[in-house]
Amino acid sequence: MPAFERELLEAVRDAYRVFPPLPRIGPWLRVCPCCVSDEAVGELVRTPRECLTGEALAAYLGSAHDCDEIALREFRHFLPRVLELIAQDREIGPVSLECALQRLGPGPEDWPQADYRLRWSAREIAALDAFFRAYWLKTLHAPTSILRHSETGEWLFDGHRAEEALCMIARAGGDLDEMLALWDACDAPSADYHLASLVASATVHAWTAVARSLDKGALGDAHWDCAPDCERRVVRFLLRPAICARLTDAFTEAPENSPQAQALAAAHDEVERALLLAAPRAFRA
Repeated sequence: MPAFERELLEAVRDAYRVFPPLPRIGPWLRVCPCCVSDEAVGELVRTPRECLTGEALAAYLGSAHDCDEIALREFRHFLPRVLELIAQDREIGPVSLECALQRLGPGPEDWPQADYRLRWSAREIAALDAFFRAYWLKTLHAPTSILRHSETGEWLFDGHRAEEALCMIARAGGDLDEMLALWDACDAPSADYHLASLVASATVHAWTAVARSLDKGALGDAHWDCAPDCERRVVRFLLRPAICARLTDAFTEAPENSPQAQALAAAHDEVERALLLAAPRAFRA
């Protein structure tokens, strides 16, 4: 088992230790009754947290409600199981990965009491940071899949797993600079493909009506709209000559004329184009 997978398992175990279960939860939760039915509340209250399904937790995470000390304690009660499901790459109902941990940091519902990096204990912060670090490394080493567009014949990435994980960590208030530094340091070929996938997500294609693009300082995932400062930092990370060089090296290592090689070449050209377009703006600034 790779070291990062062992670290991820330990990070989940540690989360269960650092965030102990509430001795008594319920019979009601701090949730919106319009969002969560009485039956769903009953399942959340009665079921041991390590046995909760992603569907049950999705109802809780997707509920609109204010934050008070009781709600915050309830959130910490469920947090280890949420982390465990994420680590196992299991879906949490209809809640997207990017939104799964938004209550840890300032998100659309803005729980200031739950801004873990500023307000939680050193042990709790360390537990969450260890999870983010291990999960991010697992993501960088995960394989990517590529499919061919039926009309244009272009090779496209089937999903953008690294972007989703990075957006989740950023929206949760994790250390984005550390995640980007880990990406720079990771020499696994999969990390290069995830880099190309992130660029491809921010590339406007002829068949899309999306206005977001890398040369305009935007990434492809709309969930970045809730973390614009983080989005700009990731764009700056991408728009570097070092990224062009890395994509070139990855292209030369990929099998000749393979889908991977074509995707890497396309990503290189897009970064280079965005760099050239960004240069006049930087000069004027």
